[in-house]
Amino acid sequence: MLLDVDATENCIPKTYYEAKKVVSTLGLKDVKIDCCEARCMLYYKEDIELNECKFCGLPRYLRPKGQHKTYKRVPIKRMFYLPIIPRLQRLYTSMKSKSQMRWHFENITNDDVL
Repeated sequence: MLLDVDATENCIPKTYYEAKKVVSTLGLKDVKIDCCEARCMLYYKEDIELNECKFCGLPRYLRPKGQHKTYKRVPIKRMFYLPIIPRLQRLYTSMKSKSQMRWHFENITNDDVL
């Protein structure tokens, strides 16, 4: 017997634009960090001004096509990071998820007993 499932329960966005719009309404901002092409390092904090990897020497940015004097520097590889603190703050603001997040702390069991 098949269960009668309401079609409105399917909340998966159909396009990338719709997914990005939903995430932006949550207020969670992503941090874009440039990476080495060979995965040696991240261009972050004290290394943010470097133009090549300090371990393997690969360039950070794509070479410009043509002889343009002004061009936008495009990184070869980039990582997208969602910081954990705003995500945890969002989980603790909901009363339902707050109790679930504290379950392990409040329900301590004796490890000696099976």
